[in-house]
Amino acid sequence: HGRTFDMMDITRRTGFLQSVRDNEAYYIEHYIEEGETPIVLADRLYDDVDLYWIIMMFNNIYDISRDWPLDYTSLNRYIERIYDDPFAIHHYESIATGNIVDSTWPDYDRYPVTNTEYETTLNDEKRKIKVPTPEAITQLVREHNRLIQQ
Repeated sequence: HGRTFDMMDITRRTGFLQSVRDNEAYYIEHYIEEGETPIVLADRLYDDVDLYWIIMMFNNIYDISRDWPLDYTSLNRYIERIYDDPFAIHHYESIATGNIVDSTWPDYDRYPVTNTEYETTLNDEKRKIKVPTPEAITQLVREHNRLIQQ
């Protein structure tokens, strides 16, 4: 009744331009090790756990449970949960091209990929990220804060 409240605008979001994320001056390539989290990485690279969000944003990671690689135990539990047979054939790939082919493709040029191999490959692809260099962090945070205040 006549009272006002300040509220955070949760609809406002920023991001980094693709040209920034592709500029080698701003990042180094990083392979996420077993058990490594964005918080652990931010602490090790920047001595500031609160900068974990910039690693995630720089890599378009918005859902850590889906977009960050699972550890070995969690991956195996996930595979066992979604597949009746983790070692059944998921698909075939051409030996010559690496492209997915069907089961009628000639035997001499195809190999089977199991459900476990398929999910492990997907998980390992998530391990390859770009992390902003310590020198770029100040500039990226400043630009984010400027945009969020607009």
